[in-house]
Amino acid sequence: MKQLWHLLCLLLVIGGISPLQALPAINLSQLQQICLQSYPRCVAASDAALPQIQPQSRLWYEVQLLKLDAMFSQQAAAPLFALTADFVEDDTAPTAFLARIYIYHAKLLYAQDKKPQSKFYLDKAVALMSDWQQSTADPMSYIRLYNVQLYAGGNYQHGYDQLALLEKRFQTSQDARLHYELQNNLGHYAGYLQQQDKALQHRQQALGWAEKIGHPALRAEAHFNLARVSTLKGLWQDAERNFVAAYDNYRQAEDPIAQTESLLYRAEALWQMQRHGEAKQLLEQVDLTLLPLHRQPDLQRIRELLQR
Repeated sequence: MKQLWHLLCLLLVIGGISPLQALPAINLSQLQQICLQSYPRCVAASDAALPQIQPQSRLWYEVQLLKLDAMFSQQAAAPLFALTADFVEDDTAPTAFLARIYIYHAKLLYAQDKKPQSKFYLDKAVALMSDWQQSTADPMSYIRLYNVQLYAGGNYQHGYDQLALLEKRFQTSQDARLHYELQNNLGHYAGYLQQQDKALQHRQQALGWAEKIGHPALRAEAHFNLARVSTLKGLWQDAERNFVAAYDNYRQAEDPIAQTESLLYRAEALWQMQRHGEAKQLLEQVDLTLLPLHRQPDLQRIRELLQR
Protein backbone atom coordinates (compact mmCIF):
# COMPACT_ATOMS: atom_id res chain seq x y z
CA MET A 1 0.00 0.00 0.00
CA LYS A 2 2.82 2.38 0.82
CA GLN A 3 4.37 1.71 -2.58
CA LEU A 4 1.07 2.51 -4.31
CA TRP A 5 0.69 5.80 -2.45
CA HIS A 6 4.32 6.71 -3.14
CA LEU A 7 3.74 5.97 -6.81
CA LEU A 8 0.60 8.08 -6.97
CA CYS A 9 2.37 10.98 -5.27
CA LEU A 10 5.29 10.66 -7.69
CA LEU A 11 3.00 10.68 -10.71
CA LEU A 12 1.18 13.73 -9.40
CA VAL A 13 4.38 15.63 -8.68
CA ILE A 14 5.68 14.83 -12.17
CA GLY A 15 2.46 16.22 -13.60
CA GLY A 16 2.59 19.36 -11.49
CA ILE A 17 0.42 18.25 -8.57
CA SER A 18 1.86 18.26 -5.07
CA PRO A 19 0.10 16.33 -2.28
CA LEU A 20 1.76 18.30 0.49
CA GLN A 21 -0.90 20.94 1.21
CA ALA A 22 -4.22 19.85 2.72
CA LEU A 23 -6.90 21.55 4.77
CA PRO A 24 -7.08 20.31 8.37
CA ALA A 25 -10.49 18.75 7.67
CA ILE A 26 -9.08 16.50 4.92
CA ASN A 27 -7.28 13.41 6.14
CA LEU A 28 -5.56 12.46 2.90
CA SER A 29 -3.94 9.36 4.34
CA GLN A 30 -7.27 8.05 5.53
CA LEU A 31 -8.85 8.79 2.13
CA GLN A 32 -6.07 6.87 0.41
CA GLN A 33 -6.63 3.87 2.67
CA ILE A 34 -10.36 3.92 1.88
CA CYS A 35 -9.58 3.97 -1.84
CA LEU A 36 -7.29 0.97 -1.45
CA GLN A 37 -10.10 -1.11 0.03
CA SER A 38 -13.37 -0.11 -1.64
CA TYR A 39 -14.15 1.78 -4.84
CA PRO A 40 -17.71 2.85 -3.87
CA ARG A 41 -16.52 4.14 -0.49
CA CYS A 42 -13.62 5.89 -2.24
CA VAL A 43 -16.06 7.80 -4.46
CA ALA A 44 -18.28 8.70 -1.51
CA ALA A 45 -15.35 9.85 0.63
CA SER A 46 -13.89 11.88 -2.25
CA ASP A 47 -17.24 13.56 -2.88
CA ALA A 48 -17.39 14.48 0.80
CA ALA A 49 -13.87 15.92 0.71
CA LEU A 50 -14.03 17.92 -2.53
CA PRO A 51 -16.38 20.70 -1.30
CA GLN A 52 -13.86 21.45 1.44
CA ILE A 53 -11.02 22.01 -1.04
CA GLN A 54 -10.37 25.05 -3.21
CA PRO A 55 -11.36 24.17 -6.81
CA GLN A 56 -8.50 23.72 -9.29
CA SER A 57 -5.99 23.62 -6.45
CA ARG A 58 -3.34 20.93 -6.41
CA LEU A 59 -5.12 18.99 -3.69
CA TRP A 60 -8.43 19.29 -5.56
CA TYR A 61 -6.96 17.67 -8.69
CA GLU A 62 -5.39 14.95 -6.56
CA VAL A 63 -8.65 13.98 -4.88
CA GLN A 64 -10.44 14.13 -8.23
CA LEU A 65 -7.94 11.59 -9.57
CA LEU A 66 -8.64 9.22 -6.69
CA LYS A 67 -12.35 9.52 -7.43
CA LEU A 68 -11.93 9.11 -11.19
CA ASP A 69 -9.73 6.03 -10.80
CA ALA A 70 -12.30 4.45 -8.49
CA MET A 71 -15.18 5.26 -10.84
CA PHE A 72 -13.33 3.74 -13.78
CA SER A 73 -12.47 0.61 -11.81
CA GLN A 74 -16.09 0.09 -10.77
CA GLN A 75 -17.26 0.63 -14.38
CA ALA A 76 -19.42 3.65 -13.52
CA ALA A 77 -19.62 4.52 -17.22
CA ALA A 78 -22.39 7.13 -17.35
CA PRO A 79 -21.30 9.40 -14.47
CA LEU A 80 -17.64 8.99 -15.40
CA PHE A 81 -18.33 10.01 -18.99
CA ALA A 82 -20.21 13.11 -17.84
CA LEU A 83 -17.27 14.05 -15.62
CA THR A 84 -14.58 13.44 -18.22
CA ALA A 85 -16.58 15.31 -20.87
CA ASP A 86 -16.19 18.46 -18.76
CA PHE A 87 -12.56 17.89 -17.83
CA VAL A 88 -11.28 17.26 -21.39
CA GLU A 89 -11.97 20.92 -22.15
CA ASP A 90 -9.57 22.08 -19.43
CA ASP A 91 -6.15 22.07 -21.10
CA THR A 92 -4.66 24.03 -18.20
CA ALA A 93 -4.94 21.10 -15.80
CA PRO A 94 -1.76 19.30 -14.64
CA THR A 95 -0.25 16.72 -16.98
CA ALA A 96 -0.93 13.70 -14.75
CA PHE A 97 -4.57 14.69 -14.47
CA LEU A 98 -5.10 15.43 -18.17
CA ALA A 99 -3.44 12.20 -19.29
CA ARG A 100 -5.80 10.14 -17.13
CA ILE A 101 -8.81 12.17 -18.32
CA TYR A 102 -7.96 11.66 -22.00
CA ILE A 103 -7.49 7.92 -21.45
CA TYR A 104 -10.77 7.43 -19.60
CA HIS A 105 -12.73 9.60 -22.03
CA ALA A 106 -11.27 7.71 -25.00
CA LYS A 107 -12.05 4.31 -23.52
CA LEU A 108 -15.64 5.35 -22.78
CA LEU A 109 -16.09 6.67 -26.30
CA TYR A 110 -14.70 3.40 -27.67
CA ALA A 111 -17.26 1.48 -25.59
CA GLN A 112 -19.95 3.66 -27.18
CA ASP A 113 -18.63 2.62 -30.61
CA LYS A 114 -17.49 6.18 -31.33
CA LYS A 115 -14.11 5.11 -32.62
CA PRO A 116 -13.03 8.29 -34.46
CA GLN A 117 -13.71 10.41 -31.36
CA SER A 118 -12.01 7.79 -29.19
CA LYS A 119 -8.90 7.83 -31.37
CA PHE A 120 -8.76 11.62 -31.16
CA TYR A 121 -8.42 11.52 -27.38
CA LEU A 122 -6.18 8.48 -27.40
CA ASP A 123 -3.83 10.32 -29.73
CA LYS A 124 -3.86 13.29 -27.34
CA ALA A 125 -3.10 10.97 -24.43
CA VAL A 126 -0.26 9.24 -26.28
CA ALA A 127 1.28 12.57 -27.31
CA LEU A 128 1.00 13.96 -23.79
CA MET A 129 2.38 10.84 -22.16
CA SER A 130 5.20 10.47 -24.70
CA ASP A 131 6.44 13.96 -23.79
CA TRP A 132 5.97 13.18 -20.10
CA GLN A 133 7.73 9.84 -20.37
CA GLN A 134 10.80 11.47 -21.94
CA SER A 135 11.12 13.79 -18.95
CA THR A 136 11.01 11.10 -16.25
CA ALA A 137 12.75 7.85 -15.38
CA ASP A 138 9.64 6.59 -13.57
CA PRO A 139 8.89 3.08 -14.97
CA MET A 140 5.16 3.45 -14.29
CA SER A 141 4.99 6.22 -16.89
CA TYR A 142 6.24 3.72 -19.49
CA ILE A 143 3.66 1.15 -18.42
CA ARG A 144 0.85 3.70 -18.63
CA LEU A 145 2.00 4.75 -22.07
CA TYR A 146 2.01 1.21 -23.44
CA ASN A 147 -1.33 0.49 -21.78
CA VAL A 148 -2.84 3.40 -23.70
CA GLN A 149 -1.26 2.20 -26.93
CA LEU A 150 -3.09 -1.11 -26.57
CA TYR A 151 -6.27 0.82 -27.31
CA ALA A 152 -4.64 3.10 -29.84
CA GLY A 153 -3.60 0.11 -31.95
CA GLY A 154 -0.18 -0.23 -33.49
CA ASN A 155 2.59 -2.78 -33.20
CA TYR A 156 1.63 -5.14 -30.37
CA GLN A 157 4.88 -7.07 -30.61
CA HIS A 158 6.85 -3.84 -30.12
CA GLY A 159 4.78 -3.00 -27.06
CA TYR A 160 5.30 -6.46 -25.59
CA ASP A 161 9.04 -6.34 -26.25
CA GLN A 162 9.41 -2.93 -24.63
CA LEU A 163 7.56 -4.06 -21.51
CA ALA A 164 9.68 -7.22 -21.41
CA LEU A 165 12.82 -5.05 -21.42
CA LEU A 166 11.36 -3.04 -18.56
CA GLU A 167 10.59 -6.28 -16.69
CA LYS A 168 14.22 -7.36 -17.05
CA ARG A 169 15.53 -3.95 -16.00
CA PHE A 170 13.51 -3.94 -12.76
CA GLN A 171 13.63 -7.65 -12.00
CA THR A 172 15.30 -7.05 -8.61
CA SER A 173 12.83 -4.36 -7.55
CA GLN A 174 10.66 -5.11 -4.54
CA ASP A 175 7.88 -2.77 -5.70
CA ALA A 176 4.90 -5.12 -5.83
CA ARG A 177 2.62 -2.63 -7.59
CA LEU A 178 5.21 -2.05 -10.33
CA HIS A 179 5.54 -5.79 -10.94
CA TYR A 180 1.78 -6.27 -10.86
CA GLU A 181 1.22 -3.60 -13.52
CA LEU A 182 4.08 -4.97 -15.63
CA GLN A 183 2.77 -8.53 -15.58
CA ASN A 184 -0.81 -7.40 -16.09
CA ASN A 185 0.08 -5.40 -19.21
CA LEU A 186 2.41 -8.08 -20.54
CA GLY A 187 -0.57 -10.40 -20.20
CA HIS A 188 -2.72 -7.95 -22.16
CA TYR A 189 -0.20 -7.74 -24.99
CA ALA A 190 0.37 -11.51 -25.08
CA GLY A 191 -3.38 -11.94 -25.40
CA TYR A 192 -3.56 -9.48 -28.30
CA LEU A 193 -0.73 -11.42 -29.93
CA GLN A 194 -2.70 -14.68 -29.47
CA GLN A 195 0.17 -16.09 -27.39
CA GLN A 196 -1.96 -17.68 -24.69
CA ASP A 197 0.85 -19.68 -23.04
CA LYS A 198 2.75 -16.46 -22.37
CA ALA A 199 -0.46 -14.73 -21.32
CA LEU A 200 -1.13 -17.50 -18.80
CA GLN A 201 2.36 -17.14 -17.30
CA HIS A 202 2.00 -13.38 -16.96
CA ARG A 203 -1.47 -13.72 -15.39
CA GLN A 204 -0.10 -16.19 -12.85
CA GLN A 205 2.74 -13.85 -11.93
CA ALA A 206 0.36 -10.89 -11.71
CA LEU A 207 -1.75 -12.83 -9.21
CA GLY A 208 1.31 -13.50 -7.07
CA TRP A 209 2.11 -9.78 -6.91
CA ALA A 210 -1.54 -8.89 -6.26
CA GLU A 211 -1.50 -11.20 -3.24
CA LYS A 212 1.50 -9.29 -1.89
CA ILE A 213 -0.24 -5.93 -2.37
CA GLY A 214 -3.36 -7.12 -0.57
CA HIS A 215 -5.88 -4.86 -2.33
CA PRO A 216 -9.04 -6.99 -2.77
CA ALA A 217 -9.93 -5.35 -6.09
CA LEU A 218 -6.46 -6.07 -7.49
CA ARG A 219 -6.64 -9.68 -6.28
CA ALA A 220 -10.06 -9.95 -7.94
CA GLU A 221 -8.78 -8.51 -11.21
CA ALA A 222 -5.81 -10.88 -11.18
CA HIS A 223 -8.00 -13.93 -10.52
CA PHE A 224 -10.48 -12.83 -13.19
CA ASN A 225 -7.79 -12.31 -15.84
CA LEU A 226 -6.20 -15.65 -14.98
CA ALA A 227 -9.59 -17.35 -15.23
CA ARG A 228 -10.30 -15.79 -18.62
CA VAL A 229 -7.03 -16.94 -20.18
CA SER A 230 -7.59 -20.38 -18.60
CA THR A 231 -10.88 -20.65 -20.52
CA LEU A 232 -9.06 -19.86 -23.77
CA LYS A 233 -6.72 -22.76 -23.06
CA GLY A 234 -9.56 -25.10 -22.02
CA LEU A 235 -8.34 -25.28 -18.40
CA TRP A 236 -11.88 -25.29 -17.08
CA GLN A 237 -11.18 -26.41 -13.50
CA ASP A 238 -8.56 -23.67 -13.09
CA ALA A 239 -10.94 -21.18 -14.68
CA GLU A 240 -13.84 -22.10 -12.39
CA ARG A 241 -11.67 -21.91 -9.28
CA ASN A 242 -10.35 -18.47 -10.21
CA PHE A 243 -13.80 -17.12 -11.10
CA VAL A 244 -14.91 -18.14 -7.58
CA ALA A 245 -11.92 -16.30 -6.09
CA ALA A 246 -12.58 -13.28 -8.32
CA TYR A 247 -16.21 -13.16 -7.18
CA ASP A 248 -15.25 -13.34 -3.49
CA ASN A 249 -12.66 -10.57 -3.83
CA TYR A 250 -14.94 -8.36 -5.92
CA ARG A 251 -17.52 -8.74 -3.15
CA GLN A 252 -14.95 -7.51 -0.62
CA ALA A 253 -14.20 -4.57 -2.94
CA GLU A 254 -17.96 -3.86 -3.26
CA ASP A 255 -17.95 -4.19 -7.06
CA PRO A 256 -21.33 -5.71 -8.07
CA ILE A 257 -20.75 -5.35 -11.82
CA ALA A 258 -17.55 -7.39 -11.76
CA GLN A 259 -19.20 -9.89 -9.42
CA THR A 260 -21.91 -10.37 -12.06
CA GLU A 261 -19.32 -10.86 -14.82
CA SER A 262 -17.57 -13.49 -12.68
CA LEU A 263 -20.85 -15.38 -12.25
CA LEU A 264 -21.52 -15.32 -15.99
CA TYR A 265 -18.18 -16.79 -16.99
CA ARG A 266 -18.16 -19.27 -14.10
CA ALA A 267 -21.44 -20.65 -15.44
CA GLU A 268 -19.69 -21.36 -18.73
CA ALA A 269 -16.82 -23.12 -16.95
CA LEU A 270 -19.23 -25.28 -14.95
CA TRP A 271 -21.02 -26.32 -18.13
CA GLN A 272 -17.75 -27.28 -19.78
CA MET A 273 -16.97 -29.41 -16.71
CA GLN A 274 -20.26 -31.29 -17.28
CA ARG A 275 -21.85 -29.71 -14.19
CA HIS A 276 -24.84 -28.65 -16.23
CA GLY A 277 -27.36 -28.23 -13.42
CA GLU A 278 -25.06 -25.96 -11.43
CA ALA A 279 -24.28 -23.95 -14.54
CA LYS A 280 -27.95 -23.28 -15.27
CA GLN A 281 -28.67 -22.33 -11.66
CA LEU A 282 -25.72 -19.94 -11.62
CA LEU A 283 -26.76 -18.27 -14.87
CA GLU A 284 -30.18 -17.59 -13.33
CA GLN A 285 -28.40 -15.60 -10.58
CA VAL A 286 -26.77 -13.24 -13.09
CA ASP A 287 -28.29 -9.76 -12.79
CA LEU A 288 -28.65 -8.85 -16.43
CA THR A 289 -29.18 -5.17 -15.59
CA LEU A 290 -25.59 -5.00 -14.30
CA LEU A 291 -23.87 -6.56 -17.29
CA PRO A 292 -21.98 -3.96 -19.37
CA LEU A 293 -22.79 -3.64 -23.04
CA HIS A 294 -19.53 -5.21 -24.16
CA ARG A 295 -20.44 -8.41 -22.28
CA GLN A 296 -23.71 -8.90 -24.17
CA PRO A 297 -22.21 -11.05 -26.99
CA ASP A 298 -20.72 -13.41 -24.40
CA LEU A 299 -24.03 -13.51 -22.54
CA GLN A 300 -25.78 -14.61 -25.73
CA ARG A 301 -23.08 -17.17 -26.50
CA ILE A 302 -23.23 -18.69 -23.00
CA ARG A 303 -27.01 -18.77 -23.03
CA GLU A 304 -26.96 -20.72 -26.28
CA LEU A 305 -24.29 -23.06 -24.88
CA LEU A 306 -26.37 -23.87 -21.81
CA GLN A 307 -29.44 -24.62 -23.94
CA ARG A 308 -27.74 -27.50 -25.77
